Amino acid sequence: MTQILHVDSSSRSSTSVTRQLSRQLVNVLQKAHPQASLVERDLIDEQPHFVSELDISAVYTPAEQRSDAQNKAWDAINGPLQTFIDSDIYVFGVPMYNFSVPAVFKAFIDRSVIAGRTFAYSADGLKPLLQNKKAYVVTASGGDYELPGAKAMDFVEPYLRAVFGFIGIGDITFIKVPGHSEAEIEASKARALAQIEAIGAASSTHQTATAGV
Repeated sequence: MTQILHVDSSSRSSTSVTRQLSRQLVNVLQKAHPQASLVERDLIDEQPHFVSELDISAVYTPAEQRSDAQNKAWDAINGPLQTFIDSDIYVFGVPMYNFSVPAVFKAFIDRSVIAGRTFAYSADGLKPLLQNKKAYVVTASGGDYELPGAKAMDFVEPYLRAVFGFIGIGDITFIKVPGHSEAEIEASKARALAQIEAIGAASSTHQTATAGV
């Protein structure tokens, strides 16, 4: 069964553009995949802590050798990590904060990109362990970082493409909402909503075309 993982990371609540649009995207994906299960994570509520020395030791200590403290740390990492691994479609709400991702989303990544679980090294080099996944990233920014003079300051898209590609998630669609003024934001939201509806229509068509194959 398909599993959708929806992760929000905006510090704003009801006024958050990324929360509003990622929710809308989840809604259209659920219509396209009516049998899919949904897991939702709000990183602001959860406040995943930054990777500690104890966390690192828990990851790299064999299970039978872990201390009680290491087992507790591993359990806190492994539950959400397994959900991440088991998911097929990802919807990430990621606003741009100071040209990059929110700190809580970086903590989420650091607790998800783990050797032996989401990637491995072999005699042939790097081996991404996540395959056949699809990710959508809804991001909002105060300026338009598609413009030539500003593009070099966008560390959201290139970072997420690099880090998710590193573990095998190369199929990523970005839905961007740039704008500072109310008029700019509303215009960007309208374009994003049209993109979301197109994603839903394409997903439904694909499901219909592959039914019974």
